[in-house]
Amino acid sequence: MMDISLCEKAFSNYKFFYQKGENRNGGVLVLVKNGIHVNRVDCKLPNVCVIDINAEDELRILGIYASDSRSWSWDNISPLISNRCVVYGDFNVDLEHDTNKAEILLNWADENSLAPYTPNLPTSLRSNRIIDYAFARGMNIDIQTHASNTTSDHFPILSVISTNIKQNVLGANVRWKVFALFSEYAYAFWEKRWNVRNIDGTYDEYIKFLSLPTARCTITFPLDRYRVALPTELRSFMSYVRALSFRALRTKSSELKMEVCCLRKIAKTELKSFLSRQLSIALRLRNTSSPISVSFWARTKRFLKPSSSTLHAFVDSSEQIIREPGKMCELAAEFYEDFFKKNEVVRPHPYTDTPLIEFDNEDENIPEVTLNELIETIHAKRKKKSLDAHGISNFMFNFLAPSNWSLLLQLYNQSFQKATLPVAWKDTPRCHTNLSMDAFLSLPTSHCHAPQPDCVPAIKLKNEIKARAATTDESTSTIIHSALCTYPLSAAGQLPKNESLMLMIRRQRTTETVDANGRLPEKLRKTYHDEDFIMHDDKKLIIFTTKTNLSTLKQNKHWFADGTFKVCPDDYYQLFTLHAMMTNAIIPLVYGLLIGKSADDYNLFFEKVLKQDNFQPESIMTDFEAGTIKSVKDMLPIFYTKVRCLFRFSQAAWRQVQSKGLTTKYKEDEVFRLNVKQLIALAFVPLDQIIIGFDLICDLFDDDADDLLEYFEKTRIGTGRKKPQFDHKLWNIHDRVVATVLRSNNSVEGWHNAFASRVAISHPTIVKLGEKIRRKQSKFEVDIAKILQGHNIKTKKACYRKLDERITRLANSFDPTQLDQFLKSMAANITL
Repeated sequence: MMDISLCEKAFSNYKFFYQKGENRNGGVLVLVKNGIHVNRVDCKLPNVCVIDINAEDELRILGIYASDSRSWSWDNISPLISNRCVVYGDFNVDLEHDTNKAEILLNWADENSLAPYTPNLPTSLRSNRIIDYAFARGMNIDIQTHASNTTSDHFPILSVISTNIKQNVLGANVRWKVFALFSEYAYAFWEKRWNVRNIDGTYDEYIKFLSLPTARCTITFPLDRYRVALPTELRSFMSYVRALSFRALRTKSSELKMEVCCLRKIAKTELKSFLSRQLSIALRLRNTSSPISVSFWARTKRFLKPSSSTLHAFVDSSEQIIREPGKMCELAAEFYEDFFKKNEVVRPHPYTDTPLIEFDNEDENIPEVTLNELIETIHAKRKKKSLDAHGISNFMFNFLAPSNWSLLLQLYNQSFQKATLPVAWKDTPRCHTNLSMDAFLSLPTSHCHAPQPDCVPAIKLKNEIKARAATTDESTSTIIHSALCTYPLSAAGQLPKNESLMLMIRRQRTTETVDANGRLPEKLRKTYHDEDFIMHDDKKLIIFTTKTNLSTLKQNKHWFADGTFKVCPDDYYQLFTLHAMMTNAIIPLVYGLLIGKSADDYNLFFEKVLKQDNFQPESIMTDFEAGTIKSVKDMLPIFYTKVRCLFRFSQAAWRQVQSKGLTTKYKEDEVFRLNVKQLIALAFVPLDQIIIGFDLICDLFDDDADDLLEYFEKTRIGTGRKKPQFDHKLWNIHDRVVATVLRSNNSVEGWHNAFASRVAISHPTIVKLGEKIRRKQSKFEVDIAKILQGHNIKTKKACYRKLDERITRLANSFDPTQLDQFLKSMAANITL
């Protein structure tokens, strides 16, 4: 049993999130340090605890204890998986040794795009197994076993997640009206206690009194909840729009809804214009004495980072460069010894060494300062909000009750007449840097430096790089490499660092963004040949294509579809593309940005594409994505889909050979190796011959391969009473081989990998991704034109071409009476 109260006492600086288990020893406990914003996700599953970390990027953490007797399955956890999440836990499954359990767990992880991260050492004390690890999605993590003394039967695991936690920066606001009322209320008390004869004691007590109400009236608040003060007219207009939107929801009036949309656009435009004006004013007045500059630098200083510099050499009095550390230390010591020597400087004292000044009215008494003179002088001074040594700022004087100034007036006149000052006036918390010294370190000299022609090539290089960065769209490395090709080696010492040149290029380039309504720039809405490029554009779906691309897609009967997630902007989930085969090249024709991977998301994509023309494809080959297959069956019921399975088929067979301990036999036994390949060759026989062929192959195996055959029967073949996990039509490719159509989706996946390397970063902005797609479109427009003119834009390697010819020849000459010979011949052309 877990004693939560004991844990709370031991870890008082942590928040506790506990989920009960299904037995007395179960349960999951998650501790989060105070100061980190975290929300718990509602989850009713026992032994599953889910929290969301409110970082700069949303992060979800799942803690799991998966016992063998659990009441839930892995699919119950799928709705809890987010785009950026980590699943930690005791899974009670060793991914290398527990074959069946690991296969189920890894299949579930693949369906949810989760990557396993396992430590390098066993985590169980009772066996040499790794059963504690993590799955991650949308990030990379580090994980390792902490092999220390423990009272548990598991070693702890340590893991590091790279993320940026939002800073809890606090602001302060003083209720000055409350302070003014309180100082007025306390005047009667201080009037009785005021004693100018005991000037030090009276003043000390009074400044303590002023500092305490100031602190009491100060309210702190998180700056992330701070909102800019808006003009009254704009606030009223936004309130009106909000009230009107509520009325539209209640009445369900379409006219009101349209009016609210128009008014919201106006409000957004006005708000953006106001904020832009405020920023312009703050930038213009940032170096003045205006209060706006104080607010500007108070916000800006949180983003300023300290910098450091390194001292590489000294220049001595003879203008020689000293680089040796020992000599540099000696030179610095000699310099400061001379610098701090006591100079014989005669400084006349402003009082004792100057002659007395004779005044005409020296016999008259100096009049006392009046209350109005004191208040006018104080109010004429610029007030600062910085605190002195006693916690008081002179900004407070703007709100001190007028009656209190009569007390301070007595104090001022008394100190002026008696030439005595309160001791507290001499306290200061800071040292000013406006100290002047009557000594010169060196006298100014005339300019006597020789010209430095080596600097000229560096200046020309920087100007050339700036010009190319502003006028071209070349990559940063390309610009730098081209500029350095002709750079003289004699001036290499004047060349800036590569990091500085790259930063200079980025500064020269302006980044385009979407407008206030989320609309893409006009440049991205056209191809380089000025053809409309965006077919559909809203928050749920963006489709890039042209009428020419759709016409080409209609003419091709075999389509290929696949998606990629890495290069997708943060507002969308995946980049989904449709390709067609022209001669022997795969050409992308439709690019879609989808917000998810459910069947509804794919339905919306296919609906927008199919209504553009009367498309009649014969087949659509896609990856094994349940949402895609269901959507194609719903939207195109008369056509059939194929799953890229030959590669998965062969890889699944090899994993089973490894897990059953048959790796050595596969390497050394030629007959066994051929029999395993014959199992893969079943993908090339007609559908009605699969079961017959499997029975023939089963008779060729020894008893030690029963588990391997049982796996194939369960997942690919099926029994008389139970269907296989994967239907025969999903993985059989006999008809495609006969029709000389591509057997897999590997070419499309290769295109996505190459495109991701071109984009070069994960999750770019929508504008950057749109520009990359636009460039790809321009390239494939040329490829399509060349294909239509009879050119062959891609030549397949001779070895693969001959392999395709052999496989096609065998498939075309298939004879059911010689099925065993066909399987052996096809197996000879298969490589795992």
